[in-house]
Amino acid sequence: MDQRILQDIPIDERVKYIRENAYKVDPKYTYTRELEEGELQEMQNVLSQNLIEIDAAEQVLKSAKEIYNATVKPIKEHIKGSLQCIRTRSEEVTGEVFLIKDEHEQRMGIYSKEGVLLFERSLLPEEKQYSIVDNTFKKAN
Repeated sequence: MDQRILQDIPIDERVKYIRENAYKVDPKYTYTRELEEGELQEMQNVLSQNLIEIDAAEQVLKSAKEIYNATVKPIKEHIKGSLQCIRTRSEEVTGEVFLIKDEHEQRMGIYSKEGVLLFERSLLPEEKQYSIVDNTFKKAN
């Protein structure tokens, strides 16, 4: 069979003639059609434009994500700290503490400004008193 038929007549007449002479018409048949040079160029131009638009949109998205992350990051860090405090029922505090030694017990107590014993340990050799004078901590009456 010929590769191309009725190429010398306009397309509208060609379709009418082919339809009239066809044994059967299948409206849902899928096939591959070779693109003409003009169609191919047009598709390439549209593709290029689409890629440029996508790149611009991705740059806007990237910028928006950076702004979002800059806003949300400190809030997430605060939430993380709050969750840790709730989970452990305590919080980490950096502040002034007071070391009070008990010569009789040979112990050192570390107290917060609220007067709460935070930690107790044995006296280190350089903390021990080797004199006759008693400098133990006395409670105020």
